[in-house]
Amino acid sequence: MARTETTKRSGRPPKQADQKPETFSVRLLPAIRATLQTAADEAGRSLASEIATRLQRSLEQENPAQAKRDLALQELREAASEVVRLWDVDDRNEFEEAELKDAIDDLETWLRQLEKAERDEAFGIIKRAAEANRSK
Repeated sequence: MARTETTKRSGRPPKQADQKPETFSVRLLPAIRATLQTAADEAGRSLASEIATRLQRSLEQENPAQAKRDLALQELREAASEVVRLWDVDDRNEFEEAELKDAIDDLETWLRQLEKAERDEAFGIIKRAAEANRSK
């Protein structure tokens, strides 16, 4: 069946250009690749996803507050996009109504996470400043 211009697509909306993953080639020793592939299989992910996940975790360890805020912002954007997509459906069925409710719940959850990350980051800055003043 051909899709018409008025037909609404189901599922998540396409990602914006700045959210699409980029291709990056890397050379790995066979032993490292095998270890990563085993970990990916155990986690139910692709090798590329496993590598990206591990790199993300590594970056998060360098700046955990920023990583939490970035994750919350990304998830908040996706949840908002999903709410808007479902809100625009004219005659929602029961399934779409449930999806909309879940998307709104996700939106509220990630907003709280973002607010918490910002409070934690502010507290960390104040704590570091206080420690710096004590050491003078």
